[in-house]
Amino acid sequence: MSFLTNYRKKMEAEMEKPSLIQETLQKVENLREENKSLQQELDRKEEKLKEMDSIKQEYNALKKELDAVKTQLDEKNGVILEKIELIKEKKDTIQKLNVKIDNFEAQVNTVSEKMKDLLDQFEQTKKENEQLKQQLQEQSTADQNKSNYEY
Repeated sequence: MSFLTNYRKKMEAEMEKPSLIQETLQKVENLREENKSLQQELDRKEEKLKEMDSIKQEYNALKKELDAVKTQLDEKNGVILEKIELIKEKKDTIQKLNVKIDNFEAQVNTVSEKMKDLLDQFEQTKKENEQLKQQLQEQSTADQNKSNYEY
């Protein structure tokens, strides 16, 4: 009887265990739940990827705009630098011309002073000539009077 008792206990133990089909069904159900959870996570990640692609496209568009603005800025800076260089050249030219003007003014002042001296000398000479002329006339008149007197 011990065989039957052992068999019966064995069978009762087997009956208490879930059947292989039930275990398989439970595993399938667990895998479905896990798959559903993974699918939801995958969907969230795909949505994030779409958002990131959208952000990347916006970034690229903004980068193109920024590059265009940088190019314009570089061109304008180049023009400004050229104008600054031109202004420096003109300033140098003006300074050189100012030096030439100052030198010319100094020469004009020197010539003007010499002209004044010459005019003063001319006036002095003119006065002396007038005095000599008058003396000559007086002497000539005196000589004539003397010669008239002698006759």
